[in-house]
Amino acid sequence: MVKGGKYGSIDPCFPSKVAQAHVHNLLFEHHSEKRTLQYVFFPILTHVRSWIEDTVDNTSCPIVAGSPNVIKAAFTKEVDFFQQRGIEYLSPALPSSSHRFSRERC
Repeated sequence: MVKGGKYGSIDPCFPSKVAQAHVHNLLFEHHSEKRTLQYVFFPILTHVRSWIEDTVDNTSCPIVAGSPNVIKAAFTKEVDFFQQRGIEYLSPALPSSSHRFSRERC
C-alpha cells in the first residue's frame, strides 16, 4: 500500500481521490526539520470560470467544493496532524470566476 493510502477517497472525482494522499505526503514526507511548512492552502472553489456564455451560474461540483473540508476532517479526526506539526490549514471559500475577488482574498 502506498503511504497515505488509508487517507484515500472513494469519490468518483480523480482530483478528490488523490488530494488526501497528497496532503499526507506534504505532512509526513515534505514537512521536516530542514523544510518546514507553515501553511497548507486548499481553497474551497465555490465557482469556476467557464467558456460557455449566458449560463445561470458556474458553481463547482459539490465533490470539488467539499474536498478541502473532507481533507481537514481526515487529518484532524483522531489527531490534529496540522496542529501537531505547527501548520496552519487554510481553506477559504474562493470563487475562481472572479480574479479581482481572488486577489483581494489572498
